[in-house]
Amino acid sequence: MSELMSNQRLAEIEEQLEGMEMTNRPVVMRELITEVKRLRERIQKLLPTVEQLAGSDPDFTGGLTTEEYIAEIRGK
Repeated sequence: MSELMSNQRLAEIEEQLEGMEMTNRPVVMRELITEVKRLRERIQKLLPTVEQLAGSDPDFTGGLTTEEYIAEIRGK
């Protein structure tokens, strides 16, 4: 499974922040925010849309209505 940002990379960033002068931190924070935005965009491209999911398993409830299905799995 590939991670978007490895634990090693996060540890490197944390180490850099710890040793950094306070005047440099805003620059790094801005870069991190930019990276988070990029990661969000990548994640959104990887995930299916609601339209893609709709109807992906038409017999999911076995012919039951949503209410009947929920009641059944809750044991009511």
